Amino acid sequence: MDTTFLYHAFALAFGGTVRHPESCVIPSLASAVLPVGGGVGFGEAGPYRDANGISFHRATSRVSGSLDREGNFSTLATATIEGLNVQDVLRVDKIVARVTSSHSPKSSGPGKIDEADIRTTGSHIEGLKVGGTSVRVEIDDTLDRYSTLDAFNNAYASDETLRDDCNARFLWGRPPDGIPADLARRYAWCEELCRAQSSDGRFAPPSSKGLIMGSIVGNITPRNGKLAAFGNVIVVPDFGKIFLGELFIYQGRRRLNMLRLELGSPLDGDITVSSGESNGTPFP
Repeated sequence: MDTTFLYHAFALAFGGTVRHPESCVIPSLASAVLPVGGGVGFGEAGPYRDANGISFHRATSRVSGSLDREGNFSTLATATIEGLNVQDVLRVDKIVARVTSSHSPKSSGPGKIDEADIRTTGSHIEGLKVGGTSVRVEIDDTLDRYSTLDAFNNAYASDETLRDDCNARFLWGRPPDGIPADLARRYAWCEELCRAQSSDGRFAPPSSKGLIMGSIVGNITPRNGKLAAFGNVIVVPDFGKIFLGELFIYQGRRRLNMLRLELGSPLDGDITVSSGESNGTPFP
């Protein structure tokens, strides 16, 4: 039986909505979508500046899909932004999101759910400053080492050290001291699941509707220690929450958001920066 591979990848450098003080929709800038038959796509934008004090120098994206030298179906999604400034509170020199997938045709078969090996190697953040404080963001390769959902589920179930690390870094376990109440409530369901699993001895990553929310960030280190960081989240009073290196894991696909902002007073809105997804599906 002949099998067709349906490519899938997209990349987004910048986009979102601002509700206050100047209500506006920021369109998906420097975005690219891969044709289902493979090929390439590009996006570019900038310089950008709006009335809410949000600007960047340049943004680019690229997606591609083709057979590699080993005969695997490979896809790539990258999104890069340079010179980001949000109201002079958040400044970043450069953010790169990079998601790759490799799918072996040998594993394909009718009725099977095949998983590509999906990795985020090369994703990074350079020159992050929050409120004038330099912040070092260390990238962790744990989720790259378990590049399929099945591999990660098996490792989480069998490796207590890995399980404890994930529960702490992804805010799945007991809430850390000082965490804001609204952030703690958001992850409360994860803690409840982890507590129940500890009782019956059957462990699995907390998931909802097929989605596991993790992060490629290993550590956040403010230079002067004045910023409050919880897992991959920096909380800034009178500004909002900064989510770093979010990785959404589904069966057979992963989405990376290198930076996502939930803005509060006085600027209110939601912004996604350097985001990409990469995978594909053999059919039938």
